[in-house]
Amino acid sequence: MIRKLQIGFGISLLILLLSSSASYISIREQISNRSQVIHTQRTIRSANQVLMDLQNAETGLRGFLLTGTYSFLDPYYQSVKSLPRSIEYARTWCRTMSSRCAA
Repeated sequence: MIRKLQIGFGISLLILLLSSSASYISIREQISNRSQVIHTQRTIRSANQVLMDLQNAETGLRGFLLTGTYSFLDPYYQSVKSLPRSIEYARTWCRTMSSRCAA
């Protein structure tokens, strides 16, 4: 009778250890995946900033060319000033993800 209890306890303990190990491995993978997702989101955000700078420059220049009003060049000048910083920021994020981006 005691032997059966010991075997039952041993099997229960083995199942608990296997379950705990599987949970630990799963949590570690989730942490790794989460950091990759955060990095990818930052990379996408930096690429979107480059796109916004280019669109603002294009819009400002187009407005000036259509109207001849110099105030339409304000977004153009702001974008020309911020574009190099945005491009460098995007390149920095892409370099750390070299397997997914072409630098």
